[in-house]
Amino acid sequence: MGTPKAWVDIGGRPCIGRVLDACRAAPLGVEFQGTLAGLAEAFPGVPVWPDADPGQGPLAALAAAFARRPGRSVFLLACDLPFVSPDLLRGVAAALDGADWAVPAHGGQLHPLCAAYAPSALPLVAALLGQGRRDMHALLRHPALSGRRVEPTPAWGAPDTLLMNVNTPEDLAAARRLAGG
Repeated sequence: MGTPKAWVDIGGRPCIGRVLDACRAAPLGVEFQGTLAGLAEAFPGVPVWPDADPGQGPLAALAAAFARRPGRSVFLLACDLPFVSPDLLRGVAAALDGADWAVPAHGGQLHPLCAAYAPSALPLVAALLGQGRRDMHALLRHPALSGRRVEPTPAWGAPDTLLMNVNTPEDLAAARRLAGG
């Protein structure tokens, strides 16, 4: 898209800013993981943790978040979900109770980058990374973990919109239309 998707403007706000707004309204504590330039300056007061081993993906980011927060659950959220709502985030977080993971499901698809993970998932996360695997879906499919699929309700917003990723110029154009500009 010519620029990091976190910084694309959608409705007068960078995509990552829209995600941050939803997290704060949920309310979820927020930390950034990665090497995206400009985060600390754009969002003062939000901790930014560089990747220990860049390019390893969200499974490594999840492991790093668990390491910073021993014994605590982690909500992993991608920066390219401009319409994620606080209600969806609260619903997914609440569904984690007693499970290893809670992930929104819509249209037959799981969305592991908008999901809550219990600390009980950490040993398997570490094992997968140790095997050189980075697939979030491998974590969700593993029989050693129990999870909950969370179907978004209309009260949380339109599911197609709530879980819309901005990955292509076409996605960006659609997101801008939905945001009214």
